[in-house]
Amino acid sequence: EGAWDSAMASQASVVEIDNWWYMLFSGQSSKNYNKDGQAFGLARSKHPMGPWEKYPNNPVFTATGNDGDWDGSFVQHACPVIIDGRWRLSYNGHGPAPVSYRVGVAFGRDVS
Repeated sequence: EGAWDSAMASQASVVEIDNWWYMLFSGQSSKNYNKDGQAFGLARSKHPMGPWEKYPNNPVFTATGNDGDWDGSFVQHACPVIIDGRWRLSYNGHGPAPVSYRVGVAFGRDVS
């Protein structure tokens, strides 16, 4: 109760890195009754069937919160991949004005 993902957790994407399994998932708090505020959380486990421990600083990726942005209202469907030694996160986003639903890519750090 009261957690950022207390109303919903779904759309998991799992990758294995250095003997740990990492899961990105969509979550939403109970204070939102539509998809607004949906964000990505991170959890990890030593086994793909769990138990999973949530990252204490979740959510790790959120909508911008700006009405004019295509991903201003919510994000969902995280798909992390490494391309040319760099993390990329493909995701769906939705913005309120103009109403949009698009696919975007966020770029992360180089993989060492």
